Amino acid sequence: MPSERCARDGGHAPAKRHGGVLTLLLGVTLLGCTANAATSIPVLCYHQLNSADNSLVSVTTAQFTQQMDYLVAQGYQTISPDQYVAWLQGSSASLPAKPILITFDDNILNADAATAVLKARNLHATMYVVSGFADNPDGWNMDWAALKTLQANGWYIQLHAGPLGHAVLAGSQVAGCTYFYGCRKAGETFAAYQARVQSDITAGLAALISKGLLASNSQTLAVPWDYIGQDNVDPQVPAWLPGYFASKFLVVFDQDWGYSPGYNRRYRFEVHSDTTLAQFTAALTNSKFGTPVAPTGGPTTAPPTTSTTKPTTTTKPTTTT
Repeated sequence: MPSERCARDGGHAPAKRHGGVLTLLLGVTLLGCTANAATSIPVLCYHQLNSADNSLVSVTTAQFTQQMDYLVAQGYQTISPDQYVAWLQGSSASLPAKPILITFDDNILNADAATAVLKARNLHATMYVVSGFADNPDGWNMDWAALKTLQANGWYIQLHAGPLGHAVLAGSQVAGCTYFYGCRKAGETFAAYQARVQSDITAGLAALISKGLLASNSQTLAVPWDYIGQDNVDPQVPAWLPGYFASKFLVVFDQDWGYSPGYNRRYRFEVHSDTTLAQFTAALTNSKFGTPVAPTGGPTTAPPTTSTTKPTTTTKPTTTT
């Protein structure tokens, strides 16, 4: 497993295992690390490199290299998802002086182009995996063997969605609401909807564990399509889904569509093909990266949100009935 300079067991060990033991015993800070001194940790979200379809969420290798070089020049060092969770929990985990979490979504094959850039700079990234994409490789997404290779090359693995969680619904109860987790099928009872979502999350976690990519349940989730019912078109969904996700994951990442803190939700900055270096630089100091209330199990009722800006399509959609 990859190891970070300040927490050698940071890969997939439970967050509680992280501790600044040497710092506590010696009373000094080692290797530029501090005992939980960071008040903000930026989180970046990528999807693709060098996509042939010129997708908005695909950056070029040159762009990615420029951005990674900037991070290194500014003293940033990458951390694992476990270290990020430990920081949120207020533990004594040792962190770099300037920690950052770099993430990719959707296990898209061309994302592997980032590996050489990361390795050359002693940086690591986290891949949020859709188990259904790995089960059914189509030349677009990584299969399980490719994900094992990715992990061996220094990447961390976490859950993005289960077998169908990144699919769109062929028929939905509310017109235009087609997200697998955030919407109900036509004629679907709410109890059946809840069971469908829970089953997919459970299956996704089981797949990652059975394939040896996780030792135990993923501690973080990146919500597909960033959609958890923000526009309130089906009021029962936002009254349940954020709390369910929070009960399963200590961190629930989104990219700011209807963003509000609570329910273990955390902000990521999504890097696009048109993101300038100046915008990238400014994003690193966004106040939404600041320390929140420690994550807990989620309640069953979520606060309303009002954003109506639609999320960006990030992958070739798969339709499910």
